[in-house]
Amino acid sequence: MNALRTTLVWDEPDASHVAPVTVSYTVSPGYPADMTDPGASDTVEITGIAAGRPVPDRFLHDPDLLAECLADWRDDQMRAADDAAEQNRDDRNQWERLA
Repeated sequence: MNALRTTLVWDEPDASHVAPVTVSYTVSPGYPADMTDPGASDTVEITGIAAGRPVPDRFLHDPDLLAECLADWRDDQMRAADDAAEQNRDDRNQWERLA
């Protein structure tokens, strides 16, 4: 389960609303195409929106919010890969000093 903090803005007949929210989402990673399979793109599903006020249900399927969640997930994946690479470099340097 992943979470994204953002701000939602929407209009209703009586007023405009702005609400800071935490969006919970899951991602199904895609896979590349090959000679027999066309592949699949990463897909994201919003599983909940926590806010201090009611938020319209339409945000559960809002394309912009889904894209923001997917971008957040991809950023997390890149940070994790960078952290793992840095840890590998540190481990390798430590072993080289011991040799």
